[in-house]
Amino acid sequence: MEDIQAAEFAAWIGAPGESSPGVQDALQTATELLKKHIGESDIPAPVYKHAVLTVASDLYHRKDAPGGVLAPMSDMGATVRLARDPLTPVYATLAPFIGAGIA
Repeated sequence: MEDIQAAEFAAWIGAPGESSPGVQDALQTATELLKKHIGESDIPAPVYKHAVLTVASDLYHRKDAPGGVLAPMSDMGATVRLARDPLTPVYATLAPFIGAGIA
């Protein structure tokens, strides 16, 4: 699994640059959480990349979501509640590539 570069992630979220506050932390945390979740499973590179960018984006935007509620600065935007588990947006995407757990 190839590591995502901070500059690529910053561009993904529209941050001014890879040194913007929170960019490195969100990317690093997302990568570690996904590696733990995926384990030894073989995930195709594009799927892994999308999962890392999605989870890191969710983590990055939590700073703007007090109480887990993200309210875009727009008259036409809707309020969005962020999931407490940062991997929630990618579970379904990764499921076909990760073996079923045994209870």
